[in-house]
Amino acid sequence: MIHRVLFARWGAGALIAAVLIGGLPVAATAAPTSEGAQAAVEYTVEGEKYYLNKWDEVRFPKVFCPVAAPYLNKTRYNDKSGWRLPLGVEIRTGGKGIDANVDAIANDGGAWVGAGAGLSSAKNYGSKRNWVQVTLHCTASPS
Repeated sequence: MIHRVLFARWGAGALIAAVLIGGLPVAATAAPTSEGAQAAVEYTVEGEKYYLNKWDEVRFPKVFCPVAAPYLNKTRYNDKSGWRLPLGVEIRTGGKGIDANVDAIANDGGAWVGAGAGLSSAKNYGSKRNWVQVTLHCTASPS
């Protein structure tokens, strides 16, 4: 079962989250497979979308995996981009010209990127305005 977690800023920098499936908030559960075992619970956590003019740079604020799925999955995203990304982290853009570097922290408290996790940033080297977004692919399974 895959859930999508959308993050939005609200008020004086406070962060709120909603888990949405079909537009409705739901609780995360694991679905049984045909063999009767529990399928892994996965979440896609989308950070804020930033619009960058040519030569603009953004340092990503903290984006974290939810308590129900505190680990990054083991998939390599954007593998042909040349970006420096850990497993389970994806960068989405609106076109060409973005360079990105993301560091992640993973410990008993969960996984996160951005503030407090080293250098996590993106820069627009393209000739046009572009957007960039960091996305975490989180799972309940540590392996």
